[in-house]
Amino acid sequence: MKRIVCLSIVLPLVLAPGCPTRRFAVTMERSEDGEVTRELAVWTGDDHKESQPEDDALAAARAAYGVEGKASGQRWCFSGTFSQALPADIVHEGLSNHALVGVGEDPMGRVVTYLERMPGRNDLVEMFREAEELVDLTTQALVTWARSRPSLQADPERLELLVAFVESELRDDMFNVLLMAWEGLKRYEGMYEENPAVEETEEPDPMVGEMLRIAGYLAERGYLRAEEIAVFDVDSPGPLLKGIKRKLASVMRIPDGAPLPAALNLLDDPDALAGDMKKAFEAVGLGEEEITRRTAALMPSIFGTPTEGEVVWRCAAQPMYTNGTWDREKRELRWETRAATGCLTPQSLFAIWTEPDEAFQTAHLGRVMLEGGRLQMYVTWRAELPPANLKEWDAFVAELRPGEKVVKQLKEFRFTSPDTPEDVPDGTPAQGMARGAELILGK
Repeated sequence: MKRIVCLSIVLPLVLAPGCPTRRFAVTMERSEDGEVTRELAVWTGDDHKESQPEDDALAAARAAYGVEGKASGQRWCFSGTFSQALPADIVHEGLSNHALVGVGEDPMGRVVTYLERMPGRNDLVEMFREAEELVDLTTQALVTWARSRPSLQADPERLELLVAFVESELRDDMFNVLLMAWEGLKRYEGMYEENPAVEETEEPDPMVGEMLRIAGYLAERGYLRAEEIAVFDVDSPGPLLKGIKRKLASVMRIPDGAPLPAALNLLDDPDALAGDMKKAFEAVGLGEEEITRRTAALMPSIFGTPTEGEVVWRCAAQPMYTNGTWDREKRELRWETRAATGCLTPQSLFAIWTEPDEAFQTAHLGRVMLEGGRLQMYVTWRAELPPANLKEWDAFVAELRPGEKVVKQLKEFRFTSPDTPEDVPDGTPAQGMARGAELILGK
């Protein structure tokens, strides 16, 4: 219950019992007809010991693939064929992944974009509102506590000064500290995503810097003195409670050295204060379980049950853009990934590659002339053509045949439609060759 005391100024991290890691492995491949085969394996454990997957992980996989799955040792395996929308087959704490494959179709070839968000909270507006509501409920609990203390009731004028402070400055300070904690945790998590090896180094824990950033804010706002920063720790609220006591006495205009109301002296005894605050939180609908639930939804669990895995795409060509690791020999794109908790941003996996239509390009150009980045730019350019230009361009391409004339025809092409997309003044027809022709020729 002591953490409820800290909640009044620093919303704490959620500490949950450590459990074996939930594991998954995804493998995908896109066929020539555009269908994506996706295979999923789920289990629990590590390299030394594997066990059956958790019930919710297994249920999500069965629902996503519409089959019972097959057991392979302790792993359960699933497979399915999909088009654009890929299955929500990975779950963590009730949150699922979201994956899709977008294809830009064109006679010259295709641009394929793969995008997958790992499980985690992806609605920042909702999370911000929930955080604000929790801060407001905490503010109400503090006001409820203050108004219930006889020693404060005995001095109505100072009580109102205290209430006004809690409902304005203290409320905003709590919210600011929460947002600063979010920012720090995101930086911390991002560092580990970019360089997992940092976990194995003996470098100072970067969270120390983030905690000191918050301590600096609290000092700036008058809750901590310089000498108290050295012993600042959200798990040991004594120094912070001492600073809060001093701050509240100042807000209530109690002279230095004058006796303090018994309610403020309660800040010297975290256990007694926790008992009082428990009743106050319950009065506004926040029991211990509800506080834990709400805080868990906003702050990451640092000793919870992680969900980690590997995603692999089998690709014929190296993607032009990706945040995965390309294995040239295996022709595979690989990600090591995990679910996010609380405010941490869910990890996104992406890859963009092109698939030239060899038959079409050979039939009209004599060989594959558009691939890679130029094919992507060409597909984008053609997709943005006005209807009249698109009709004119497609008719031109349809008449192209392999031979010496192809290059000459491409160089000499000009749009005749008045609504040409070329960058020319006054909307007049383009005087230079079409961008599509330039891309085919490699210009």
